[in-house]
Amino acid sequence: MKLTADYHTHTVYSHGRGSVEDNIEAAVARGLAKVGIADHSVSHSLYGLRRRHLAQYIAHIEQAKRAYEGRIDVKAGIELNLTGLDGSTDMPDGRFDFAIMGFHKAILPRDLHTA
Repeated sequence: MKLTADYHTHTVYSHGRGSVEDNIEAAVARGLAKVGIADHSVSHSLYGLRRRHLAQYIAHIEQAKRAYEGRIDVKAGIELNLTGLDGSTDMPDGRFDFAIMGFHKAILPRDLHTA
């Protein structure tokens, strides 16, 4: 099997070690056609994206999309957290190409006390 895309990468905006460009360069080096930057969303208290950095995060990815156009397809994403027993998430305002969701131990559903 040949992988052609990775939509689950983290950067220094959450708990990754590399920049947006570092992740893109790693994807290019591996011969991927697409890469998605999907840092943890805003409700994760330990390593989530901070709301004050949200606009910068999206702008940084949009700039990288233009810089790498023709070499690799870059997507702006977010890894959501389950925040309610009804399936609600912590989707922040912003323009994203995709969203993924994970269940993380450090997030307690907002409505847990009503269950």
